[in-house]
Amino acid sequence: MIQRTLEEHILPLLGGSKAVILMGARQVGKSTLLHQMLGDKTDVLWMICWMSCA
Repeated sequence: MIQRTLEEHILPLLGGSKAVILMGARQVGKSTLLHQMLGDKTDVLWMICWMSCA
């Protein structure tokens, strides 16, 4: 597994009472990073939003 620099910044934010939003360009590994960090946790709500930049 690739150790990503952002992982150390995101981990402390998880488990709190606020939502964590990860934004970025397409196909840079956002979902892959979260799946690797959270594994098979069942107390996670995944929301995928597609926004038009028109």
